[in-house]
Amino acid sequence: MAISDLESSLGTNKRVKQTVIALEDDPDIANLVRHHLQQAGYEVVVSASGDAVLPLARENSPVLFVLDIMVPGINGLDVCRQIRASRDLAKTPIIFVTAKSAEEDRVKGLDLGADD
Repeated sequence: MAISDLESSLGTNKRVKQTVIALEDDPDIANLVRHHLQQAGYEVVVSASGDAVLPLARENSPVLFVLDIMVPGINGLDVCRQIRASRDLAKTPIIFVTAKSAEEDRVKGLDLGADD
């Protein structure tokens, strides 16, 4: 999904920076995700641990979650499950960014409610 497609689907308002929460424990990947999303006009909040994502989401009202699967604490799949179970966050889009490449991992993420 291209950033422009994401902006269209989220109805981005260029005047107010919308927040994206990224779950990523690798500092280089976190910086890369942050850089590209900031260039597209988003405020980015990065968490290295799955345990912190829901509290951050309640403070920041994100328009998107970008989740890694393999992180300390609660893994990205369980974070996805928690987001989809939350009344306030359930409709927020979720994209997985992960080194896991097995078809079963992709299917599992989509079955849990990821958008891409």
